[in-house]
Amino acid sequence: MTDSSDGAWRIHIDTGGTFTDCIAESPDGRTVRHKTLSRGSLPASVAQVCTRDVLLLDAPWDSPNDFPVGFTVHFPSHPENLVEVAAYEANARRLTLTEPLPFVPEVGEPLELDSGMEAPVLAINMVLANEGVDVSSVTLSLRLATTRCTNALLEGKGVSPVFFVTRGFRDLLRIGDQRRLGLFDLCPRQREPLHGEVIEVSERLDRNGEVIEPIDLDDVLKQLRNLPVDTSKVAAVSLFHSYANPSHEEMLGELLRSEGFSIVIESSVLRPFAKWLPRAESAVVEAYLTPVLRQYLDNVSACIDRGALRVMTSAGGLVGKNDYRSVDSLLSGPAGGVVGAATVAERAGLSKIIALDMGGTSADVSRFDGDFDYRDRHEVGSASISAAALKIETVAAGGGSICRVEGDLLCVGPESAGARPGPACYGFGGPLCLTDVNLLLGRLSTEHFASPVFSKDAELRLEEILQGASRSRE
Repeated sequence: MTDSSDGAWRIHIDTGGTFTDCIAESPDGRTVRHKTLSRGSLPASVAQVCTRDVLLLDAPWDSPNDFPVGFTVHFPSHPENLVEVAAYEANARRLTLTEPLPFVPEVGEPLELDSGMEAPVLAINMVLANEGVDVSSVTLSLRLATTRCTNALLEGKGVSPVFFVTRGFRDLLRIGDQRRLGLFDLCPRQREPLHGEVIEVSERLDRNGEVIEPIDLDDVLKQLRNLPVDTSKVAAVSLFHSYANPSHEEMLGELLRSEGFSIVIESSVLRPFAKWLPRAESAVVEAYLTPVLRQYLDNVSACIDRGALRVMTSAGGLVGKNDYRSVDSLLSGPAGGVVGAATVAERAGLSKIIALDMGGTSADVSRFDGDFDYRDRHEVGSASISAAALKIETVAAGGGSICRVEGDLLCVGPESAGARPGPACYGFGGPLCLTDVNLLLGRLSTEHFASPVFSKDAELRLEEILQGASRSRE
């Protein structure tokens, strides 16, 4: 890394499904690294119980005195008992609680110190605190890659928008292109779109954008009055041939904003191209994820009093917070891996490489032969998105991918234990994952792992799976 001559701390963060990695470069060119859980907590285990409100910790992280004061202490064995940190002595790793615990923890028991911060914010605060720097007193240049929207999409944790579509096409996204999901499934599955309520709009344009039927905004208002009171104020708008003439979408968008919709995504703005289905699908995905992304980036940028935040897109570029879109973020982390691998290869004098990036949720494979390969459409889960992205092949076989037995086969993924609860060996009641298998096979260096690991928990989950498989054969 080069010297930060402008006096700013340069922070580079990649938030994955399980871990968040941070590399910070000081103004004088020193490099500092930190790794934390993506749920914004510090993992540890009990080394000694002094009293019910004083514990000695075994932890893989370092911090100054009292850094975790105010953090909430979570014990997986007693999830209902939550206490806060009153003091912390770093040298002795002595943790003092605000009140005595109603139980006596066991030595070796896992615990978490929940910061209540987004993982990138926690990582930044940890790095700067260890350097004796107040985060509010320095200029930060933050570059961020994140899977926040990817996880929200896969886990169904977005906000279902109201879908405004040309009259007669209510089931556009449910029908899709009529291809079956799971071609060889014995029981056909129906597409389940991400939107909620549907409002059909009386209007029509021809393929040249000429008005055949003017938009009836009064009819839209009548339908709005009939929506359930708990309907979200998030809207996705996609009208026929709006790429050729966006005027109807613009008028409808203006009306919806005046009616209190906080987020209105117009397909003609998001993707002003022909092919209605990809345009409509992308608008709905964007509307579904925008509340999640907006809150996340607001939380992260709140720690930057001075400086700038730039976020990695699926195409491998960096854009400012205000220009960042949800549909551009779904391959953010893997795209950063491709760009990083290509940079390392060029420095090593290699012109052709195949890169493997194994994370907590997936393993991503890409190639580089002097130039990047792109595609303009990709899928995440059951959602199809039209947005520029680096060409990456993904297999659901990351460290947190869940292992199970189906018949006589040992299967892995696509389900993932994620950051919470994580693999069984993290000690928080998670299922058997690839990380557990690697631990039991002796392939993990527990001394250098970023989180305390407990082989007994992994052994217990493995035994449960084997017993279940044995019973199914009887």
